[in-house]
Amino acid sequence: MSEINLPLALYGVIISIVWSVIYLKTFSNLLRVPFFDKLSPPSPAIWPKLSVIIPACNEEDTIEAALNTLLDQDYPDMEVIVVNDRSTDRTSDIISRLAKEHWALRVIHVDNLPDGWLGKVHAMHVGTMRAKGEWLLYTDADVHFSQGAIRKGVALALEKVVDHLAIGPGVKANSFLLEVVINAFGAMFMFFTGAGGKKDEDNDKAVGIGAFNLVRRAAFDKTEGFSWLKMEVADDVGLGLLLKKSNASFRFAIAKKEISLIWYASITEMFRGLEKNIFGATSYYSYSRMIAIFLISIAFISAPFFTMIYLWGTWLWPVGLIAYLLLVATGIIMKIRFNSKLTPAFFLPLGQLIIGFMLLNAGLKCYLRGGILWRGSLYKISELRQGQRVKM
Repeated sequence: MSEINLPLALYGVIISIVWSVIYLKTFSNLLRVPFFDKLSPPSPAIWPKLSVIIPACNEEDTIEAALNTLLDQDYPDMEVIVVNDRSTDRTSDIISRLAKEHWALRVIHVDNLPDGWLGKVHAMHVGTMRAKGEWLLYTDADVHFSQGAIRKGVALALEKVVDHLAIGPGVKANSFLLEVVINAFGAMFMFFTGAGGKKDEDNDKAVGIGAFNLVRRAAFDKTEGFSWLKMEVADDVGLGLLLKKSNASFRFAIAKKEISLIWYASITEMFRGLEKNIFGATSYYSYSRMIAIFLISIAFISAPFFTMIYLWGTWLWPVGLIAYLLLVATGIIMKIRFNSKLTPAFFLPLGQLIIGFMLLNAGLKCYLRGGILWRGSLYKISELRQGQRVKM
C-alpha cells in the first residue's frame, strides 16, 4: 500500500461507491415499475370520450404506419387529432388522405408559428384547444399501438383513479451501438426522474413520456396550460411538471410490445435529434455547466475500471468490480423490461460516454447557431433560458 497514491485511491473508491449507490437505486426503480403488457385493468361501465393529440412536422416516413395502428383501435369513443406543424414534406398529403378514409381523424394545419412559442408545444396547445375528449392522450407520429392498448391505458388510469398516466414504450434499435446508447439513456432517465423509485404520488420529481402521456381533461384545465411550457424543449417531462404543480395524481408504467417505436434509426440521427433538448435539460443552457457535467461524467464512467486496475492486489479493488456489476445488473433488468438484447448491458459505460459527446455536440451547435434550431425555427438562448421549466 505504500506505493499507492492516496488521493488517486480515494478518487477511485469514493466515486465507485457513489456509482454503486446510483445504480442500486436505478436497479431498484426498474424492478418496481409495473409492466403495462402484463396488466389487466377492468373495463369501465362507460368508456369516456378520448382525444388523441399528435403534433407532426415532416413525418412522412413514419406517420401513416403509426396512425394506422391508432385508427385500427377498438376504443368506442375516440377522436384522433393530428396537428400539422408547418411540414414541408408529404406529411400534409398523407394525413389529409387518411382523414378522408377515417371519420375519427381530424387534421389541423398550422402555417404560422406565433412569436415566443416552440413549434411542437404550440401544436400540442392547438390540438388541446380543439379536443372534445374527457381524456387527452399526447403521443408522437412514430408510435405504434397494438390492438387494445388504448383501451387498456384508459382503463388503467380509471382503475388507479389518476389524472396522469405516463407509459414508457418499447424502443427498437437497429444496431448494437444504438441499443447500448438507448439503454444508457433509459437508465439515466429512470435515475434522474425517480420513476418507479417511490410511490408515484410521493415522487417529488416530474415524469412525462412523449410516446404516451394520458391526461384527465379536468385536471389539465386546472393548470396554467401549454402557455407555461411554450419555450420548454423537454415538453413531455414539462407536461408532467405542469400537472404536478397543480397536484394532479400520477402513475407510471413500462410497455414492452403493446406500445413501441423506433426512437432513432442510427447514432448519427440520435446526435441530431438530441441537439434540441439535451443541452437545455441537463446544462440549463450554460456552457460552463455543460463542460463540468461532461468532465464529471468522465470521472464517474472511468472510476470503477480505474479502481479495479489501480488497486489490484489490495482489498479495495472489489469496490470497483461491485460498481461495475451493479451497472451490468441494471442493464440486465433493462433487457428484461425493454425487450433488448443482453450483450449491450455490459457496455453501458460506453453508452454513457457517447451521451456525453451528444451533450457537447448539442452545446457546440447551439453556440455556433446562436440558439437551437428545431422544426425549421431558430430559438435564441436568452428566450430558451427564460422559458425553461424542466431542469434534470
